Amino acid sequence: MQRRNRERFNTMRAGRMTRKIPALWRARSSLLAFMLISVGGSPLAKSASAESYSLEKDVPAGFPDATTTGVPSGTVLKPSGDLVLNKPGVLIEGLDIKGSVVINADNVTLKNCKISDDGFDVVLIKPGVTGAVVQNCDISNKSAGGQCIAGQGTFIANNIHDCADGIDVRGDNTIIKDNYIHNMSGKENSHFDVIQAIGGFSNLSIEHNSLINEHDQTSAVFLGTHFGAVDRVILDRNLLVGGGYTVYITEDKGTPLTNVVFTNNHIGRGRWGPLDQVTAHPPVNAGNVIVSIKGIASYFDLRRYGRSSAGQSGRR
Repeated sequence: MQRRNRERFNTMRAGRMTRKIPALWRARSSLLAFMLISVGGSPLAKSASAESYSLEKDVPAGFPDATTTGVPSGTVLKPSGDLVLNKPGVLIEGLDIKGSVVINADNVTLKNCKISDDGFDVVLIKPGVTGAVVQNCDISNKSAGGQCIAGQGTFIANNIHDCADGIDVRGDNTIIKDNYIHNMSGKENSHFDVIQAIGGFSNLSIEHNSLINEHDQTSAVFLGTHFGAVDRVILDRNLLVGGGYTVYITEDKGTPLTNVVFTNNHIGRGRWGPLDQVTAHPPVNAGNVIVSIKGIASYFDLRRYGRSSAGQSGRR
């Protein structure tokens, strides 16, 4: 049921993000964007000294990339098929997994593995499972339109690619750190969120990741409350690139999204702007810098969208 609900939500949102929006809402969105980039007197504006990053070739120095994430060079991998892990505390290491991984038990660690599968969830941590760790893995959804990691746990230094959603957060106490998530791809009707966190959890930390959406729709980070309230989120020191708006921070039908800290990020703004914020509980917003991005793809050169967010319109 949960999977069907999420697939329905994703399909609905994919259509909603790409259709044209009435002029009245577009005008409201433009005013909102102008207000948002000035929260707390710390405007989310292009720095005079911002570099022009060419992400087609490499990720800016200091942020995670292919050399600092995934399976360490020289690791010998043993072939494997699908895994269903039911024993608490088990360590799975050094496998080349052609299939999915389902974690049903607490304190399971998946480390130094290559995992590829064309199902909806490549690595699935079941609801209520705690202590899961996915570290230094290379994870691919093979452009099937699904999610590379779904669930809650600690996700560190992974190279995640060829999926519609890199990580779908589904539970409490999740740490996402030092990952390189990129090459977003899927089916014709896919939406693309590098990280999707759409409610019903608390204590989420997203720190020092490279989160790159090469498309001009949806997001690098979508933070919302469609599936329930959200409390205590840190979004800090990330490279955030692409999408319609690069970051969404949105309350759904008044369900609260509280205690969000949005700080010190380098933002390669999306087609419509860097941030779409619709919440009665504004985040702490400080130290974020918009950087100029070029060369992601011929149809998505952010030099074409060089105006301030106040000049953009429409939620995509």
